[in-house]
Amino acid sequence: MKVLFSILLSTFLNFAGYSQIAAINNTISGWKDGSALLMGDNKVQVGEIHNDGTFNITLKEGYLEQLKASREKENPYLENGLMGVPNLSFFFSCRGGQLQKENTDQPVGVLSLSGAFGIKKTRDDKFNIANMVPSSSIAFAKFIINRGRINAVPGSSINFYYVAKPAVIQGVCERQRKTNEGFVRIVKNFNLNFKPGWNLVSHEIEEVYTTKSGVAQPKVTHYRTIDKMPADLDYQIILTSQKYH
Repeated sequence: MKVLFSILLSTFLNFAGYSQIAAINNTISGWKDGSALLMGDNKVQVGEIHNDGTFNITLKEGYLEQLKASREKENPYLENGLMGVPNLSFFFSCRGGQLQKENTDQPVGVLSLSGAFGIKKTRDDKFNIANMVPSSSIAFAKFIINRGRINAVPGSSINFYYVAKPAVIQGVCERQRKTNEGFVRIVKNFNLNFKPGWNLVSHEIEEVYTTKSGVAQPKVTHYRTIDKMPADLDYQIILTSQKYH
């Protein structure tokens, strides 16, 4: 059984200008697991939690260059360390619409593909003791971690994307899906203007619908670049250990 905690928000993150080095500093209310590591993708440490529950994540400049060097060090036979790194179109695409796109074929750095950060006691631990998700509610955080396996709920989350060149993805995609009650219109809205450096992107599910099999899925979704943390956002902690009941 997963035990859930909510973070007491004390962030001072402002993305005005996007390319500035940004730091996330917060306190986890009720944290009792001592010091721990915050992990992104590929077992990369992106921050740390201290004994008192305070934590920090630093978004460093030159992220793609660091990623390239790290991948080439791990695999000397790799001609280009950014080969195989997803581009913007991988993250933001859809069927049933014409999107305005500029520079979307460039590689993009992201701290976590899912938008959730793993929490481990040491780098060598095989499993996370918890996950941390910056989102509007515990229910939405659970959906982000278990996407495709549990019902979608209205809400929002954020993630961090690093690009080397300005990029744009604008437009609306629509398609029809048949349900037990007739056809519904599935809508994805994109309002993304990336600037060189780190960009803060909001992913919001405004409305959900029920499929023929009885599963709730996103009906109206918005993707936006934003310049500061949403006021209704907390860093949600979902513990996977049995230590808290």
